Amino acid sequence: MPRIVRGLADGHFYHIINRGNCRQEVFHKPEDYAAFANLMKESVGRHEVGIYCVGVLTDRHHMAWRAGTAGR
Repeated sequence: MPRIVRGLADGHFYHIINRGNCRQEVFHKPEDYAAFANLMKESVGRHEVGIYCVGVLTDRHHMAWRAGTAGR
């Protein structure tokens, strides 16, 4: 059963995690990491979020971001 959609509050920090199914690798080569970094840069430009830190491992990534902080 899916989770209930959570609301976002401007100025609040969020910890985002995404992991591969059964801990399978999602980043296989250096180009995968570079593509992920480019997507994060593009996301900041499109949405009202500020990314404060990112941890990328072969099977998952963690991010700390703050809602409603675009351009700050």
